[in-house]
Amino acid sequence: MANLYLKLPNKIYVLCICMLINGLGNFVLPLITFIFKLKIGYSEQQIGLIITLFIICQAPCLIIGGKLIDHYGRKPLMILSYGLAAICYLMCSLIEPSTLMAVLIILASVFFSISMPVLNTLITDFTNKDNRKGSFSLMYLANNIGFSIAPLLGGLMFASYLNVLFIINAVSMIISLILFCIFIQEPVSRTYEEKENQEGIADVFSSKKSTLAVLARHPILIVTAAVMFIYQFSYSQWGFLLPLQMVDQFSDGGTRLYGIVAGVNGVAVILLTPFLTYRLRNIGSIKLIVSGGVCYAAAFLVFGFADAISIFVAGIIIMTLGEVMIVMNYNIFLANNVPESHRGRILSLLPIITGAGYALGPVVVGKYTYMGYTVLWILLGMSVFLAAVTLRIIPFSKKQRKYQL
Repeated sequence: MANLYLKLPNKIYVLCICMLINGLGNFVLPLITFIFKLKIGYSEQQIGLIITLFIICQAPCLIIGGKLIDHYGRKPLMILSYGLAAICYLMCSLIEPSTLMAVLIILASVFFSISMPVLNTLITDFTNKDNRKGSFSLMYLANNIGFSIAPLLGGLMFASYLNVLFIINAVSMIISLILFCIFIQEPVSRTYEEKENQEGIADVFSSKKSTLAVLARHPILIVTAAVMFIYQFSYSQWGFLLPLQMVDQFSDGGTRLYGIVAGVNGVAVILLTPFLTYRLRNIGSIKLIVSGGVCYAAAFLVFGFADAISIFVAGIIIMTLGEVMIVMNYNIFLANNVPESHRGRILSLLPIITGAGYALGPVVVGKYTYMGYTVLWILLGMSVFLAAVTLRIIPFSKKQRKYQL
């Protein structure tokens, strides 16, 4: 398993360090539901609507970010987005919980979303088909090492030290940005001949060709994104429905217990990512995305009938199995099949489709909380299972066999 992470490009290790530092300080977003409900005093329906609105606001930023990546480069965009997000978090640390704080949190998330296509684009730029799976795996692992610690500490500090959490979040972003600026140079575009020889990329396009025209030549990208839409709609509930369920069941102890569950998710990712990457390295990305959806369905059923912290932990471990398989292999599938000429634009446009599911999840489910947590989790589990089955049985044409599935 260790061989997967050896002899990767040096820039990948730098990006992983930046991701680790940023993840260690990522206190705010995992606790956003608690901030809105327990500190500001919004209702469940209001929280669902707000979360949906700020995720929708990210969509134009992703499009703008993708366009800027292809035309102006990766580095300037990273500096702009991280810098503005850090300023918003610092401002939050200076004010009392209020609607203004909610607006600043939303703005920080919107600014951060501009940089979201950058890291995946850079990993794709700096790797090839031989080391790409190990590179994405290591990046995912670094992010979740931080994420396993941040929610746990954040849950413990939430009640009395909310302003400190904002400060740490901002400082971590600034430190990772400084390292990024020092050690990461703008990648040089490949020559036309090198592009033609890229395995798994079907066509080479002029950068002036429209993104929709490119996607029309690669329908498998749209099909997979549609399935990911359903996955993300359901997955969003572990950051919305699950904390509400735990607060309802465990009262004031719900925030602490949710921090533990979120920490278990991060630890499970750390333990499972190298193992799954190694054991499943020869299985196609689409098959693993399907298997991940089945794991999501099983985990959601466990949440629906959970009445003790141990059951919630079991559910989160099952969900993490699916998360590792889905996140890594979807990114690898895109990296192997998106033309370099449109890499920034497509890697920013497709997350809008999948992100729409994540955005709609809280506001839609928030309207039906009266149905009870068990019914909602069962419905969510059924939806991701049907999506997984659909992706598995789609009859890909001979034309689609040129892709790395």
